[in-house]
Amino acid sequence: MHRLTEENLAFLKGKSWVSATEPYIKDIDKIYMKLREYENTGLRPEEIEKLKTSNTQHHSQSSDWVSTKDRLPDKHDMYIVAWTDETIPAPPNEIHFYEMLEFDKDGWDFFDTVLDENSTVIAWQPLPKPYCEVKND
Repeated sequence: MHRLTEENLAFLKGKSWVSATEPYIKDIDKIYMKLREYENTGLRPEEIEKLKTSNTQHHSQSSDWVSTKDRLPDKHDMYIVAWTDETIPAPPNEIHFYEMLEFDKDGWDFFDTVLDENSTVIAWQPLPKPYCEVKND
């Protein structure tokens, strides 16, 4: 990538700094600094857009929690749930536990789990896709 900025080896309080040289206007200097930050990434604009899209998709996949106040799952399956227990002394909304639970037509199945009648499922999300090892040939 061809750079449009270069380092100015002037020293300010013993530190190297970079600035636009002419004309010396604060706004131009700010623009120059932003351009230099971009160039320091070594990425082309389309690569940055691809990373932003990938990050947005990852974030949306990793934050798929659904409050049980909003809705319950619409199909029989296993889910990751966040839950609280009224018998555990803690300030409200400060302690959550996580468990994998089955949801069916009768609701959450607490059988063979640590959850009981004092437990409240507060949020859920689908299980992630199963792990699949990628082999490099």
